[in-house]
Amino acid sequence: MAGPDTAPPTAGRRARAARRRGATGGRVTGVTDETAPAPATASGGRTGLNRRKTVIQGVIGLVFLVFVFAFLLPKLGNYGDAWDSIKTMGLVSVAGLAVAMVVYLLVYPLPFVAAAPGLRYRDAFVVGETSFMLSNAVPAGAAVSVGMQYAMLGSFGLPAARAAAVVAVNSVWSVFITLGVPILGLAALAASGRANSTNVITALLGLLVLAVAIVLFALILAKETVARRVGALADRLAGRLISRFRHGRSLDLTGAILNFRVGILDTVKRRWAAITVTNLLVSLSQFAILFLALRAVEGDAPSSVTFLETFGAWAIAQIGIMIPITPGGLGTVDATLAALLTSFGASPADALAATIVWRAVSFVPLALTGVATLITWQVRRGHAALASDRAPGVAPGSGEI
Repeated sequence: MAGPDTAPPTAGRRARAARRRGATGGRVTGVTDETAPAPATASGGRTGLNRRKTVIQGVIGLVFLVFVFAFLLPKLGNYGDAWDSIKTMGLVSVAGLAVAMVVYLLVYPLPFVAAAPGLRYRDAFVVGETSFMLSNAVPAGAAVSVGMQYAMLGSFGLPAARAAAVVAVNSVWSVFITLGVPILGLAALAASGRANSTNVITALLGLLVLAVAIVLFALILAKETVARRVGALADRLAGRLISRFRHGRSLDLTGAILNFRVGILDTVKRRWAAITVTNLLVSLSQFAILFLALRAVEGDAPSSVTFLETFGAWAIAQIGIMIPITPGGLGTVDATLAALLTSFGASPADALAATIVWRAVSFVPLALTGVATLITWQVRRGHAALASDRAPGVAPGSGEI
């Protein structure tokens, strides 16, 4: 970028500068730190620390996956027997799984459409599939996914504040769904007669945590005074912890909560129902893959696990997503799911086979699609930026990705 004492920039440079200043009109070609408060990047030292943490997390996750798939799962069922069950799947079963996979692939971007009316589905598809790939296939990819969602939504024409609101709301709703689905699963087990006192206590505790989270979230949105009080309490608690380990450091959680409230308030008020429904659709479409997988590997034999028991096993296994060892609960969810299906009456071979098929069908296609959407977005963004630089008369922000 030309400095203040250099010759006047060319027309292409003027267009580039105007685009970076966030000129309105048309569709923007990118989001930079000059157009919006994008997620802050760390300094050099901090980047080194984050890189080391990512490597360490990746190594720990890899060791854990080896333990789960090489030692734990074989104790639940024999891989050879599981493969024999998979080979018995008929053409109709395979076709049903293919349809379920396509439905899951197409439903996954809908929360972005729900949170951002006017966002085209094809653009939401790029954001959603890329987000899935980063969050579920990359160590510590959740943070990268948040930044990428923000950048992509900005490149598709959403103003910075609105893009940040969409990312924040969908992140919060994802947590709510992750907490709520196991409660639904325990309710399904109770309806099927499989619930015991431990299940009931767990369900009540989970329901209490979810209720407190939702009420607190609603109060923060409803009243600024509540948001300030929650922020002040969080500052005090965090300050005590930080003072013990990192002297001289401080956090402004009150400001962060107030900014969060202002950013998402309008989106939540107008779109909470659509956001809730679409997030539930994503979860239920993933469960449909498991249900069809279990029926497929069981073949013509009478099913040993009912619909409600299958749902209960899948829903409770989702708790593994909250264990931050591997991205997307890879390994933790699988081991829990196979164990629960076996405890509900499935043969060890069928339980392991269904888990493997479910993981393969619900993970691999979306992850590969996410790689393709990320590459396509990067290439198109580069072409759009290059075209605008070469066209002297291009209007700022008129490029489209």
